[in-house]
Amino acid sequence: CQRFAAGNATPFAQSEFIFALCAVLFMTALSLVARMDMLFTFLIALSYVQLMERVRLVLTAAENKVVTRWDLALPLTIFAALFVKGPYALIFPLVALLFFLLFVRKLHFYFKIFRPQYFLIILGCVLIWGLCVYLDGGRAYLTELFIGQSAKRLSGSTGHPQPLYWYFTNVWYLVAPLALPALYLVVREIRQGTLTQDKVGLASLCFFLATVTVISLPSSKLEIYLLPGLPFLAIYV
Repeated sequence: CQRFAAGNATPFAQSEFIFALCAVLFMTALSLVARMDMLFTFLIALSYVQLMERVRLVLTAAENKVVTRWDLALPLTIFAALFVKGPYALIFPLVALLFFLLFVRKLHFYFKIFRPQYFLIILGCVLIWGLCVYLDGGRAYLTELFIGQSAKRLSGSTGHPQPLYWYFTNVWYLVAPLALPALYLVVREIRQGTLTQDKVGLASLCFFLATVTVISLPSSKLEIYLLPGLPFLAIYV
């Protein structure tokens, strides 16, 4: 975020951000538990930073100045998240970018920001991973890992069925105490017409909304699934 804001973040602002993250009680409690979800959340947050760097470069017409490491860092980070938690690692950033560009009315930049080559890089990494899985565990393990588990996650057949709106009715205590301040800020910025002026805030809000939207579609729902979206709501507030 500091990089996206052209390095203007003061030490006081950085401290505010740290305290905001700590204020999310649900995320603070989970940080004490060694779950894969914490690593997944870190990788999604890292992909957010890299994706927003791409947004900044493209929207400021500086495409010719893109550093090579950013071209590889984003797809490799997404693959690392995919390795940890499955297809949501790719779906979250893609949907969040879609929301963001729709808000700023620059949807035609979508594949300039997330280049089609990124899909090929991710696919190549998945193929290498799949080959290693096949050599180690055989075809049955490969099918279960890449098709069985992914299908269960996306279809919601892992248990804990809940209605479509479940996260929207429970998000208030899961993101406490940021829920009411976030709602106030969204309503105020919509009324004042300033929602799209703060690009970092808008991108953070889009990542949070993308997370809630995507995980609401499968029937299986748990509080822990909301974890990857919590840092972005803290950034927004």
